[in-house]
Amino acid sequence: DYAFANNKKLGKVSLPNANIYSSGTTLSVGLFKESGTDASGIDASGTDVSGIAVNIPNGMTDIGEEMFYLAKINGITLNDGVKTIKDRAFSQYNNTNKEGTGEADNVTITANVESIGADSFRGLNITTLTINDGNVPLSIERAAFKQNAIEYLKIPSRVNSIGANAFEDSKIQTLTFEDGSPLNNIPSFAFAYNQLAGTLIIPSEV
Repeated sequence: DYAFANNKKLGKVSLPNANIYSSGTTLSVGLFKESGTDASGIDASGTDVSGIAVNIPNGMTDIGEEMFYLAKINGITLNDGVKTIKDRAFSQYNNTNKEGTGEADNVTITANVESIGADSFRGLNITTLTINDGNVPLSIERAAFKQNAIEYLKIPSRVNSIGANAFEDSKIQTLTFEDGSPLNNIPSFAFAYNQLAGTLIIPSEV
């Protein structure tokens, strides 16, 4: 756990298509926590190292708790095999304070993801969030996408639970629930403090 945490000038991470960091296929707890915060510039190969471009490679199915917590991220790409994203995996918040400077403009939640942990994508300034549809049920935990900049959000029918504060204060203007949504509860502050306008159709099972 925390094998490469707090490497402030780390600007580029290349993960192999095999897990050498922990047993099984889980990326370890806090692996790159608070890393890259002082990284800047272009390296000798011309690569922008002003932040860590996270590319989760094939073979990795579980992203550990706090893996890139408060790290200076500049992008996130998940492979199709990812199943679980643990609490605070990419979060830029420490309790109620934004302490991280990482950002990820576009994030796609791939079709095999089953669980998105609490605070996992909080405060990343995500502008485009795509949750791929599919046959695998998906639970989104508390504050998972809180405090982002998502203008349009579509919740596919495979999402079967949403935690409190999950999308709070994320600048959402348009919210759509796909037909056939199994959601039977929308908890406290799940979509509070956004910029919703126009028509909102609540799933029939709620």
